[in-house]
Parts: sequence; structure tokens; C-alpha cells
Amino acid sequence: MKKLFSQKWAQVDEKGSLFLMKLISWGYDVLGDRFARYILNFISFYYYLFAFNAKKSSRQFIKIYQAYCQQKGITPRELTSYQHILSFAHMVLDKLAIWKGRITEKDFNPGDIAALHSIYNANQGALFISSHYGNIEIARAQGRLNSKIIYNALIYTQNSQKIFNILKHFSPDIEKSIIPIDKLGPEVGSLLFNKIENGEWIFCTGDRITAGSDKTMSAELLGETIQLPQGPFLISYLLKTPVYSFHCYNSKQGYRIQFREITPQIERSRKNRMKYIEELAANYLQDLETLIFQDPSQWFNFYNYWEQCE
Repeated sequence: MKKLFSQKWAQVDEKGSLFLMKLISWGYDVLGDRFARYILNFISFYYYLFAFNAKKSSRQFIKIYQAYCQQKGITPRELTSYQHILSFAHMVLDKLAIWKGRITEKDFNPGDIAALHSIYNANQGALFISSHYGNIEIARAQGRLNSKIIYNALIYTQNSQKIFNILKHFSPDIEKSIIPIDKLGPEVGSLLFNKIENGEWIFCTGDRITAGSDKTMSAELLGETIQLPQGPFLISYLLKTPVYSFHCYNSKQGYRIQFREITPQIERSRKNRMKYIEELAANYLQDLETLIFQDPSQWFNFYNYWEQCE
């Protein structure tokens, strides 16, 4: 098996452009959703021609995905780099619709919403670990529609200031639900503990390594060795709260919210800490891998995630 590593995503400069998003927003408002999505074909083709790193990363992912499907005896879904980039463009437009409040209850799968409310009715805080598969902003839309559920997002902001400015432009109240974690210290830990005690929900992603992080761990995804940050999984261990894998994505049946409790049945003791964290990460990656098999076009890590170690 080839050993791969995830280049630290936080070292990659964000390409967010407020002007471009305003232009797309104008087109969306004036011309409508259908025409805006038609225009995405041309924008995506431009990026396919000139976004060399994104195209290279996409091809690398597709190659790994197809090889693993072959290994597992599964027929892979057909996917080209252009289709992959186009899928990302549609996801960005979905984000815009969410920020502008265009998403309603009828856009969601009713069964998913009922299951989500069953967790809320248990009246306890929880940690939800997502990834850059699909569109996590769908959760924010659901939070707006159900004001009783308090959503808190742990966000790494060091290299995402442009994206953060775009978020604030289209959704000025977003700062109320964001907890910056550029430096995860005792104060942030105390804040998270209090929010869990109050029955609030905390969301984070577990598939990207942040800048300066020396606490990583090896895991396996699609048959290849990757590096994951320990932070999201360590938070679960420290908070002693139920933890769920959580993914939102688009489908022919509307927006889907898929989650599963993945809390390891291991005593939270110091001697078991790494065992607990590793099992939690394995459970998380199992769900992520299932989703990638289902629709690989919604995997949106367009950087050297799978770069080979020297």
C-alpha cells in the first residue's frame, strides 16, 4: 500500500472573491436559479482549463477512488475532473441560496429532519464531526428553520478571511454561531463545555489538518494512509458528550442530512485516550467512505490531500 499524507490545508491560500460572489448573486437574483446554473458550465470550464492544482488534485482523487472500487469489486461511478469541478460550482451556488434564505423546509428530506429532531428531543448537547464532503451550510439553513436548536460551528479562520468576509456580507448574523479555533486553549475548552451543558450542538470538520498542528494521527481512507487532525476527536474525548458523524449533501430527493452516532464504547480514561480517538476516527471515516462510494463528485478537497510522501 502506498503511504500518502494530507498537505496542511491551512497552508493553501483561499481563492474566495467577494466581487465574483456578488456578481453570481446578482445573476441569481435577476436571471433565476436555472440560468445561473447554466452559466456555471462556462465558469467551471474556465477553472478546468486554468486551475491546474485543483485539476491535478481532482484527477488524483478520482484515480484513488477508482482503484479502491476495483479492489473492493465495486463498479465505480463515472467521473471526470470537469464534472468534479462543476459539482463544486453547483455546491457554491447552493451555499449562496442558503445565505440568501432561499431554502425552505420542503427542500429537505422529511425523514432526515424527523431523525435530527429526535436528537434534539433528547435534550442534551452533542458534537457533530463533518467533512468537506457535500455542503455543511445545509445544516445552517436547517438551524434557521428550527430556531430552538442552537448550532455552534468551530471554524479555523487563519487563511479563510476572504471566505469569512463573504459569509458576513451575505449572512451578517453568522458570527453569532461561529467559534474561532485558531488557538484552542483553556478558554475555548471552557466555552465548549458550557455550551454542551446547556444542550447546544457543536459542529466541526475532521478531515483537514490546520496550520502549525503537530497533533496528527494516521488513518485509512479509500485504502490509502492519510493524516488527520487529532483536535476534533480529542474534543469529543474531553467533553464526554455523544458524538455523531454528520454530512449534508444534495441529491435527486432534495437536500439530505446524514448522521450516525459514532461514540466509541470505550471508557474515557487517560490510558485509553489514543484508543478512543483512533476508534472514533475510524468510525467517522467509515461513514465518509460510504458517502464517497455513493457520489464521489461531492468530495471537495481540491488540494494535495493525497500527495505521496517522499
